[in-house]
Amino acid sequence: YVCEDGYRLGSWIANNRTWHTNNSCANVLTEERTKRLEDIGMIWHKNNAVWERYYNAAVEYCEAHGHLNVPAAYVDANGLKLGEWINRQKQIRNGNHKNSVPLTEGQIERLDMLGMVWCSKFEKQWNDKYEAAKDYYNKYGDLNVPVSYKTENGIQLGRWVARQRVNEKLTEKQRDMLNRIGMIWTK
Repeated sequence: YVCEDGYRLGSWIANNRTWHTNNSCANVLTEERTKRLEDIGMIWHKNNAVWERYYNAAVEYCEAHGHLNVPAAYVDANGLKLGEWINRQKQIRNGNHKNSVPLTEGQIERLDMLGMVWCSKFEKQWNDKYEAAKDYYNKYGDLNVPVSYKTENGIQLGRWVARQRVNEKLTEKQRDMLNRIGMIWTK
């Protein structure tokens, strides 16, 4: 950005960001100057500004819908692809998004306060059904669930348990979880 008088403000801001990040040029970017810049809203890392825009959109979505279960294709009124951003945050946190800056503890805490579910939609569905199976086990003492059995909230638990017996995509952790609640692998 170049001001009307020809001063290259964009370059000056970029230089200050570099000096701040690298802790260099302390004789130019003094603590007092750093504070003065921060007082007028200096953003030291551009990625933080973008993250804040999306986070604010997530807050608005959460206030409007009561949750942060944003559909992947959701775009807000300002054109922000919030669904994609939410999924990217999950991938970054879980180490599945290459070339991304890790989330800070503060960012994770802020998303947690909104009720962020860090696992994928499919993992959440599996975990919800597992919890229903665990409840069944605690009530009846086994996982000998009739195929037609449905929970009070409509989960077709009998079918789900039967599918797990032949599910080749189960992780070792999921198999262990099922074993702990008495999974019967062969009928």
